[in-house]
Amino acid sequence: MDCTNFLHRHLPGLHAHPLTALFASVLLLGVLSSLPALAAAPKPGEVWREPATGMEFAWVPGGCFDMGCGPWTQDCELYEYPVHRVCVDGFWLGRFEVTQDQWRRVMGASPAANQGDGALPVELVSWHEAKAFAERLSSLGAGVFRLPTEAQWEFAARSGGRPERFAGGAPEDAAGWNYENSGGRSHPAGGKAGNGLGLFDMTGNVFEWCADVFDRGFYARSPRNNPLCTDPGGTPADWRVRRGGSFGNLARDTRTAMRGKLEPGSRDEFTGLRLLREPGGK
Repeated sequence: MDCTNFLHRHLPGLHAHPLTALFASVLLLGVLSSLPALAAAPKPGEVWREPATGMEFAWVPGGCFDMGCGPWTQDCELYEYPVHRVCVDGFWLGRFEVTQDQWRRVMGASPAANQGDGALPVELVSWHEAKAFAERLSSLGAGVFRLPTEAQWEFAARSGGRPERFAGGAPEDAAGWNYENSGGRSHPAGGKAGNGLGLFDMTGNVFEWCADVFDRGFYARSPRNNPLCTDPGGTPADWRVRRGGSFGNLARDTRTAMRGKLEPGSRDEFTGLRLLREPGGK
C-alpha cells in the first residue's frame, strides 16, 4: 500500500506539510501491521496444550445463553430454576478431566483410590486441593489456571449454550459414563463422545468442582454477566458446586443443568476436576 497517496486521498490537508504526512504514514503502517494479530483470535474448539502436563485446553468463545432447567431438559430440582439469561467472556477449558498422571506431575502424588491407570480421572480430591492444584500449575508460568464457575461450566458443557440435555446433545449412553453403563467405576478420560467444542466427559464419569459457593436460590438473583456465587445466601451449609454427575449417578442426574454440591473439605471417589485457563496467557 502507498501510505502517502492513501493519506492524501482521504486526508487532503496533509500535503501542506511533508513532515506531517511522513509521520502520519509511519503511524498508519504501525496500525496496519497490528491487524493480523488482532484477527488471529482463537477459533471455537481450537486446542492449546499446557507444556508441563500435556493437558489440552479448548477455546470456548464468549456468549450469552439461557442457563438452568429449560424445555431442553427434564427431571430437574427446584434449585435448577428459574431459567435466567447469562453472558460469559471467552476462556480456555480443559478438554478432559484432570487425570491421575497429570495430578502427579504437578502435586507429586495422586490421592486416587485406583492408582493403576494414569489415564483415569483423578478423584478423592477436595475443593481446597483442586484449588491448590490450579494455583501450583499457574506457578509454572504457562498461564493462569483455576476452577470454572458453574455458569462457564454449563455454557461449555452445552457446546456454547446450545439446548442440550446431555453434553453434545448425544443420548445419555453415548454422552458419558453413568450408573447404568459404567460397571460401577470411572473410565479413562475421553472414552465417550465429545461435545460441539471438543470437550469430553462433561456428562458423567466423575463430578467436577466449580469455583462457586452453592446457594439454592442463586439463580433468582444471579447477575447477568460472568456470575460467581460467593455467598450461600439462605442455604444453611458451606457447600461448593460440583457439576456433570458421575459413574455412580443415574443417567438423568448427569444432565448439563444438574447442580451437585459437597463440602469443600470432603473427598469421595465420584469427584474430580477440570481446569479453566484464563485468556491472554502465553
